[in-house]
Amino acid sequence: MACLLQIVISTFSFSFLFAIVHSDTLFKKSLFNTKTPYFWVKNISDVIQENEFSTAIFNGETCQLEGLNILLRHGSRFPTLKWIKRMTALHSKLTANAVILSKYPFMIKWTNPFPENKQGLLSTLGVEEMKILGKRFGSRFKELLDGKLKQVKFATSFRDRTKSSFKNFYNGLNEASPSSGPAPEAKVDNTKTRFYERCSKYVKEVDDNDEILKEANLFEAGSKISNIVQKVQTKLGASNISIDF
Repeated sequence: MACLLQIVISTFSFSFLFAIVHSDTLFKKSLFNTKTPYFWVKNISDVIQENEFSTAIFNGETCQLEGLNILLRHGSRFPTLKWIKRMTALHSKLTANAVILSKYPFMIKWTNPFPENKQGLLSTLGVEEMKILGKRFGSRFKELLDGKLKQVKFATSFRDRTKSSFKNFYNGLNEASPSSGPAPEAKVDNTKTRFYERCSKYVKEVDDNDEILKEANLFEAGSKISNIVQKVQTKLGASNISIDF
């Protein structure tokens, strides 16, 4: 059976994940968006059936999978430098307020858990995500992949987090569908992985179009956000708090 699998690990400028905790309950919602860790919407302990998607029934006939293309987002990562510095600056402002500090003395010893030298890099959670995803794909398509990973073409963007995502995804894939020999290298292919940068329609209608932010701006100026600000002020015992998006 020919293995025509191509796997692309992609990164998007709007697809950054602030994965602070790894908990079954804390902050966890059964929704998926660009800031959601993979296994907040899937049970990480699911038992994956071998060759689950290797065949399909079409017009009463059993069809065997001969090829596959997979496009994956990179795993959870550290915040970028801008956001790390904002967290540190916010901590400085809070600890400079005697009223707040008297209510929450733990802030004195608090330190930013996101080191600046790891900004944008794959986090521990991201490493785990990608390895488990690799194992899941390796199990679901075992018949197609087993012993044939050398025939698979891998691609990433130039970002370190996508390269790290590939390595950990491959480790999981190779664990479920082993192939001998060294791990392959992934091709850096920004044309595929960052395709939106070369799409003139996207640049014109999305990147350079402030109109698309109309609903977001209305939401930020609306009652839901102002209510949140008020609750934070009450909780902290401080006033004149503003919100910066």
